[in-house]
Amino acid sequence: MSRPKRLEYPGSWHYVINKAIPERGAFLQSSYRRMYLQLLADMVVQCGIEIHAYCLMNNCSHLLIRCPNANLSKASASINSVFTQRVNRQEGQQGELFQGRYKSVLLDADNYLAQMSRYIHLFAAQADLPLHDTSRLSAQYYFDKTPPPWLSTQMVLSSLNNTDVGIAYKQYLAQGNTGEIETFYRKKRISPIMGSGEFRQKVLLLCQYFLHHPKKVDQTYLNVSVGDVIEIIALNFSISEEDLKTKPLPRCFNKENEELKGYRGVAVFLCRSAAGLSIKDIANEFSFGHHSAVSRVINQVQNKMKSDKGFEKEIKRLVLELRSVKPTVNRNK
Repeated sequence: MSRPKRLEYPGSWHYVINKAIPERGAFLQSSYRRMYLQLLADMVVQCGIEIHAYCLMNNCSHLLIRCPNANLSKASASINSVFTQRVNRQEGQQGELFQGRYKSVLLDADNYLAQMSRYIHLFAAQADLPLHDTSRLSAQYYFDKTPPPWLSTQMVLSSLNNTDVGIAYKQYLAQGNTGEIETFYRKKRISPIMGSGEFRQKVLLLCQYFLHHPKKVDQTYLNVSVGDVIEIIALNFSISEEDLKTKPLPRCFNKENEELKGYRGVAVFLCRSAAGLSIKDIANEFSFGHHSAVSRVINQVQNKMKSDKGFEKEIKRLVLELRSVKPTVNRNK
């Protein structure tokens, strides 16, 4: 008997639970937790998923994820596979690390978004784990710490309707889970959908539609095209669109060539994270010789965002500018 299809559609929200084999202790070591978080960061770029909250217990992970491109299954399979391989390599072991398939609940984010983030963060509090340990959970990023580029906190915080969001979220966490949430997850057989009857009907119709129209899922993340990205980069940095798409001269270290590499890196990063272009298409669009070079450039931009707050701010400004672009038709074709 085949497994039932996962419930997902473009823009769907999911609470995802992944249980490890107890004897393995997948997240006991901080180095393993950091490795897992880095894989989440990689999937944000490679698959376009959004991570909104996380909690890593010793033997399970709890994630709040939004999937603009309805690809939760692909992203989760990649994370779990790579993580298992790396842990096995370090421990000199073989075999599975997780207990079968991950579990996911599709959420009515309009009514349960903040509640789910609180539910996830309270796992650590109930287990007497420190809330400030960012290798364990994302709570500190909701209080007062600047989140990494791959973690999205704004949507949850904005739902609290308070100017001092850090204090507001601490107070919200202190209130504890609602009875409705506790009852829902206390059941032996958890429903794959959390929401009203009307929401369930809407979800089933959407999932059915995109199951039979898979090409509709392959859409840009911000309703922008690669052409929009290139145009905005060219305007912001006074560079021609043709130069952006042309491969820089090899072994040429003059200022002009190095600046071009930097601008191309930003354009490549935004084409992946904002326009949703595949690695293969980016390689063709920007004249890369090999697909691996695209991933390397994306990782370089990510690392620079972590170490250079000014650069990170500039990237976020460009993303906001892209959000204001009117949807274009078939510019990626």
